[in-house]
Amino acid sequence: MWFETGDNGNEYFKWRSRQSTTTKDLMTLKWDALNILVNAVINGSLGVGSTNALGGSSIVLGDNDTGFKQNGDGILDVYANSQRVFRFQNGVAIAFKNIQAGDGKKFTLSSSNNSQRMQRLIYGVLQPVQ
Repeated sequence: MWFETGDNGNEYFKWRSRQSTTTKDLMTLKWDALNILVNAVINGSLGVGSTNALGGSSIVLGDNDTGFKQNGDGILDVYANSQRVFRFQNGVAIAFKNIQAGDGKKFTLSSSNNSQRMQRLIYGVLQPVQ
């Protein structure tokens, strides 16, 4: 394996594997692209289009505080503007903010005292489950 650079105005680095007469580019790095042929492990955080402000084990998309973060074994949180808005765990999905269905129609349930536990929402009216 070795570094290889060109001097033809198209500078890049190559990480290459050669076995007998077979040559395989494992990774190439140009000023505008990184291509990886094999699995990649990133220790820490990843920013796509931005630096990452969410910290370790997270991926931000577009800005530095919107994305996904692994917050424990089997826990995946979704963040928007540094606010945790959703959590996925085995067997449950938790919304920490309002859920909106369609154009401005807000869907909310309150069940801290089980008042909504056996209710069904039909055409905007809560009805007991029979």
